[in-house]
Amino acid sequence: MKNLQRRYLSRRPDRGSILVISIWVLVFFAILNAGLYGIISSQIRLVRTIEERFFCVYLAESAVVYAQAAIIKDKTAYDTLYELGQPVEKELGAGRFSYTLTDEESKLNINTAQPEEIARLPGVDLQLAEAIVNSPLRPFRIKEEIFSVEGVDNELFDRLKDFITTHSKGNININTASIDVLYAAGLDEGLINIIDAFRKGPDNSVATEDDGKFEGSGDIVNTLSSYRALTAEQTKLLTGLINKGSIAVESKNFYLQLNAQFLDRQPIRYDIIVGSDKIEQWLEY
Repeated sequence: MKNLQRRYLSRRPDRGSILVISIWVLVFFAILNAGLYGIISSQIRLVRTIEERFFCVYLAESAVVYAQAAIIKDKTAYDTLYELGQPVEKELGAGRFSYTLTDEESKLNINTAQPEEIARLPGVDLQLAEAIVNSPLRPFRIKEEIFSVEGVDNELFDRLKDFITTHSKGNININTASIDVLYAAGLDEGLINIIDAFRKGPDNSVATEDDGKFEGSGDIVNTLSSYRALTAEQTKLLTGLINKGSIAVESKNFYLQLNAQFLDRQPIRYDIIVGSDKIEQWLEY
């Protein structure tokens, strides 16, 4: 009996118990590993995002410097859709940027425009135009601030956003302004059709090499009259807008729709407005 008790008390642990314990140990380490992996992965993603943002900001700043240098280098006294519309792409080490330029003088400045000019924009009546002009936030810093005006909603802003600006001297570049903006400036339909046809050139297509261009404000009337006969009323209207300074041929402020990309990662978009010597607006998406 004593021998039997000794053998019972000194027997090895049951193999099934060892297996269960081993499984629980493995489960514990698997859970621990999964938790650590999640933490480490999230931190790696964070570091990658910071790294991407860091380098893309420098790429965007390089693009601005490059664009400003091109603006300063341009010695012509006029700006056209063909000249501005050429896409620019550059590689810098492990990064690259690409952008297109449009000029803010192709749009109507809602800080300087009269109510009757704003009222000629799509979807705007005189009452709303007067509310914009009389807004306590005017002068607006960015065009999105007109959302503070009662009657301006997302649908209306989407119709207006390509035609308005807060970053121009207030005059409109006759070489680059759209038909809607030329109409808002006060030109009649007949004049606008003549200007549009002249700018498109022989191929009847905008922003191509054969585009017609106005090279100086003082030459606009003569250039257009040489292209097609103007009535006395059209000549008077166009001359009045030029003398008032509402119409010009060059631009001072430019909008860069810019994409910056580091390595093969997702590009980051920037909307930047620049003059020849400073940045007016910097938005990152």
